[in-house]
Amino acid sequence: SLALKYKLNNRFGIETGLSYSRLKSESEIGTGGNAIREEQSIYYVGIPLKGSYYFYNGKQWNLYGSLGATMELPVYAPLTTNYYLNGEVELSEKTQLQAPLQWSVGSGLGLQYNLTPNIGFFAEPGLQYFIPTGSNIETYRTEHPFTFTVPLGIHITW
Repeated sequence: SLALKYKLNNRFGIETGLSYSRLKSESEIGTGGNAIREEQSIYYVGIPLKGSYYFYNGKQWNLYGSLGATMELPVYAPLTTNYYLNGEVELSEKTQLQAPLQWSVGSGLGLQYNLTPNIGFFAEPGLQYFIPTGSNIETYRTEHPFTFTVPLGIHITW
């Protein structure tokens, strides 16, 4: 993540930025060397918008809570299908999935180490809910819409 944070005052701030995530899954149907094996990957670039409340503002460390939403845009979504006969690949196909836009809402508790008054490294463990997309493409998020995440990155504050 790269986050840009604007401090409204000593306690409140708003944040946006960019994040990157990749969802990868594999499945196999068949036995005895005769199988169909699929590998699906979806690469997302996310744009968060959230508010922050600072519990502690030190010179080196900040402790804060956050609440917001993220829009993730799919940028690349390949699906590779391999057909095996007697343990050997007989046919390999690569297609492009039409991955949906993914929205989520979440909250977290962040800890930031300040390198300068305007730049710091952060870790922000939290809970996220991925809103169903209505797509027939299954991912980890379809099976587990509530997820514990630990975003790491750089905050630029002004």
